[in-house]
Amino acid sequence: MGQDAALEGLNTEQREAVAKSTECLPSFSVRRRVVRTDVGVMLVVSVLVVMTNIVLAVGIGLGLSCMAYAWEAALDLKVVSYT
Repeated sequence: MGQDAALEGLNTEQREAVAKSTECLPSFSVRRRVVRTDVGVMLVVSVLVVMTNIVLAVGIGLGLSCMAYAWEAALDLKVVSYT
């Protein structure tokens, strides 16, 4: 159900009122992007919880999250050599 479908039955005045009331809530955007590595970690942890135990699954998820963060942080790293 998209944003247009939700506002379909409202007249112009009501649509403007809804738009004005949600102006102060930019963090509740419908079109937010989810980081793929986070989704991958959630899937891995969910599968591991079913297959093993929760302690092992959370530990592996923590390790995967740390590696993903290190990878993303390394992309911004710039090394300059002055000779």
